[in-house]
Amino acid sequence: MPLVLSQKPVITLEINEEKVDFIMLPYDQMEDELRRLLDTRYQFRGRQIRNEATKARIRFFDKCCYDIMNVVDDKGLPINRETNPEFHKLIPVNVKVSVSSQFEEQSLAETESEPESELEE
Repeated sequence: MPLVLSQKPVITLEINEEKVDFIMLPYDQMEDELRRLLDTRYQFRGRQIRNEATKARIRFFDKCCYDIMNVVDDKGLPINRETNPEFHKLIPVNVKVSVSSQFEEQSLAETESEPESELEE
């Protein structure tokens, strides 16, 4: 299946036995943020390497997560882009990191699974 740049990828996580969908920006709109994520995961200072992957993944999530589905607040009201435009602030850090990590893995798997003939075109 070819990659459609205008398609919004969906990352699904199971949280407390419920499936939560995180809808990301279309690939063509998050190109710069994806590049920044990959470039800023590790910082090189002289002979030292600092792991900044958590910070980079949180930033990526905050910039590229477009909407969420199947999440409710303590009153039972849905939390999504329409009801709360600042829904990013309500998402725990460990979930942000998990979504970003899964997106990285999914993106790498899609790239590696495509035949070379399709990549060369």
